[in-house]
Amino acid sequence: MNLDTAIFSISCLLIAGLIAVMTSKRVFLALPVFFFYLCTGLVLGLAALLVLHTIPAWYVHFVIFIYATDLIFFFGVIIELGKNLLRHNRLAATRQPVAILLFLITALLAIALAGQAVTSGRTWVFRMYTFLARFNETLSFAGFLTLATWSSLRKLRWPARELHVATGLGIQTFAWFVVTVLHSHWNQGTVYHGVNQAGQIIYIGVLAYWLHYFWIRAGQVSAARREPSMTTAAR
Repeated sequence: MNLDTAIFSISCLLIAGLIAVMTSKRVFLALPVFFFYLCTGLVLGLAALLVLHTIPAWYVHFVIFIYATDLIFFFGVIIELGKNLLRHNRLAATRQPVAILLFLITALLAIALAGQAVTSGRTWVFRMYTFLARFNETLSFAGFLTLATWSSLRKLRWPARELHVATGLGIQTFAWFVVTVLHSHWNQGTVYHGVNQAGQIIYIGVLAYWLHYFWIRAGQVSAARREPSMTTAAR
């Protein structure tokens, strides 16, 4: 088993475990978009593997579809976290022109920092693949920065569940943004692949972090909250 296969296998196992834990603990009811985001990622990842081994000529086309889908669901998760924050702080979910303005500013800054990849002499499919990969990673990072800045400006209190999800997203998007910046300097060869693997390994760490929280930490917090009420009832 090579490193790429090991990374893919571990990622799939962690996502499957996370989905199972969120289902058993009914966490998906509070974070349905995030849950669906994980499910979609697992299904599309396995489908991409199937395409690679059965119709390899269509693999890049399918990955382009995955990038586009992933970006849509990612912003769905960001919006869901924002709505949960407003609900937790007992604020009405009104239109947020400030959030839109913040996103435009952070997106422009992220695009400027990411630089441009050299794609001369490549096919149009590869150019589209490269563009969507960078577009996905750059805008995802800008989306997370927007959520963090917006919540800070509004002085919103984060509930533990949403805070852990957002922390993982922050680590993930920052890591892939760094990968994007590095890819603008090394866009092919061994170094390019090694940088990409580093981003995937960090993503495995994020999945393990989420799994640890929803499986262990969240249960401990729930038990701690129930204990005072049980003691009071005994009195």
